Amino acid sequence: MSTMSIRVSAGNLRTSDALAARVTRCLNRALRRFAHRVTRVEVHFADLRPAGAGRADMSCTMEARIGGHRPIAVEHRAGDLYTAISGAARKLRIAVTRSIDRPATRLQRRASRAP
Repeated sequence: MSTMSIRVSAGNLRTSDALAARVTRCLNRALRRFAHRVTRVEVHFADLRPAGAGRADMSCTMEARIGGHRPIAVEHRAGDLYTAISGAARKLRIAVTRSIDRPATRLQRRASRAP
């Protein structure tokens, strides 16, 4: 569907093919509008709970590389990894949309005000 490269780094967690497939699905869905502009997305997982703590605190950080723009990074923390992935993908979609659409909107406003 897209030409963007997705790299998954497990950090201190064990991953599976199902988890990698979930990341790919979430990112393809979230970034489908900009798939032709996004060249690479790096995904990092971490378990933030101290050893022996009962409650899970999972973190998913996503960094997108877009041609002609600075890298965009977001993080989402949740009780489980799947929720953290979905939340980070949602945040990344919003950040990429703002990064790509805002400069065009500013130029359009300036052009419409020009005499």
